[in-house]
Amino acid sequence: MMAVPGRVLGGLLVWFLLTVLAAPGQAQPTVLDYQALMDEIRLQGAARGRPLVVAFWATWCGPCLKEMPGYHALREAYTEEQLGILLVSLDFDSGAYQRYLHTNPVTLPSYLAAPDLMQLMAIKSIPMLLLFDAAGLAILQHEGYLSPEALRDKLEELLPP
Repeated sequence: MMAVPGRVLGGLLVWFLLTVLAAPGQAQPTVLDYQALMDEIRLQGAARGRPLVVAFWATWCGPCLKEMPGYHALREAYTEEQLGILLVSLDFDSGAYQRYLHTNPVTLPSYLAAPDLMQLMAIKSIPMLLLFDAAGLAILQHEGYLSPEALRDKLEELLPP
């Protein structure tokens, strides 16, 4: 039997307390682990033959919050059939994530990352954006703030006129 390090058990306990017991009576956010994220990327992008934007963010990240209106503007500019957009929160506090969504309604698919997702994805800083083409190939990984104009320019290279 393999021993599980105390840090891992402690992290899992904190995750359990924050995501399962944090807000009784409130719907809990959908938590994505690495495999679920990969499945969602496949289902929302290549399986539907459309490019996909995956934005990693957190409620405590100022540049992340500055990018949010740009993602909503993309949804208005491009239909669901043209472009997929997924938001993945790296908040450790599911209560903060839920409070943000309650006061700032997000109309895009938004998920809470499992505690180890940031490490498994080798995310060093946020905001971080991944852009996949319609075949499911990652064509852009950008860390830090990305203006809506710069993202739109990249998307125009991928999307038919």
